[in-house]
Amino acid sequence: MKSPDITEMGIIDVLNAALSGQIRENSGSKFKQKKLEVKRGVINSPTTRRIYAAKSILQEHAKSIAEKHSRLHDEIAGTTEHDCRDHLLELERLTSRIELLNDLFWQSVTEEHPVVAANIAALRDGWTLVDDDGKWRNTVLVPDRNSIANNFISRVTAIVSGTKLPISEDDLEPVAIGEELVGTLSDERIQTVWSLPDEVHNAMMGLLPAAIVNCDEEAIGNMTVNEVLRFKTIANYFKKLHSVSTQLFWCGVRDSVPEAADLQSIGIRRSWEVVKCRQQVGDQANQVLKSIIDGLLQKLR
Repeated sequence: MKSPDITEMGIIDVLNAALSGQIRENSGSKFKQKKLEVKRGVINSPTTRRIYAAKSILQEHAKSIAEKHSRLHDEIAGTTEHDCRDHLLELERLTSRIELLNDLFWQSVTEEHPVVAANIAALRDGWTLVDDDGKWRNTVLVPDRNSIANNFISRVTAIVSGTKLPISEDDLEPVAIGEELVGTLSDERIQTVWSLPDEVHNAMMGLLPAAIVNCDEEAIGNMTVNEVLRFKTIANYFKKLHSVSTQLFWCGVRDSVPEAADLQSIGIRRSWEVVKCRQQVGDQANQVLKSIIDGLLQKLR
């Protein structure tokens, strides 16, 4: 079966193509294992390998576009600023998808090899995982196999395939006076992604002691350095996963609502209406995560 052309697809359809098996695996990384690197495992998951293949396809496409534009400058004198601006926007959209696929690839790796979450790993040829910094720890941050941390990719798979899942807009505000409405988000798959950041945030809150969640300086001060380091690693891991789920939602919105594609700051309102914002609104959950990490860092200084 021939793989579909994903270069013009939105991120939700790209993921559906990869996670449903429409995209074939490739050979993986071409980088050889270095002399001092230690083999820590092998990626066997077809899902993980297909996400990597999707990322590779978009990377090659971005490279081709950049080279084509470069030739345009060489061959045609006086290329307009408009040409370059459109080219830059296209590359920015591709880059955001590539970065998101890379993050999802490593999340999928982590679900197959849970200790990766506590370490810095690198991929080498033969789908080999190696220790990238010489400080490998055999620590599983989230032992609960039912946690979203260990099932994030399966949740995304269900969403992008169109599986009917609960959709809630209870926390969405109505369009405010003065806000500019640019479109409506009608894709239920992307609407469902809206709940993922909250799921990630709630899972992390269930793992951390109340003293850390409440940034209790005295209680944190009484912890050992190893305890603080462990909780900091957990918080950083969930902060990254929260960021990935948030980026997946907004990337999907921009794909689904053309009028929002090139707007720097957008918001979502009740009835899934998309508005143009004057400035990017801060993510409250992300601010909580940042406060927790900052509180833990005080102990390590």
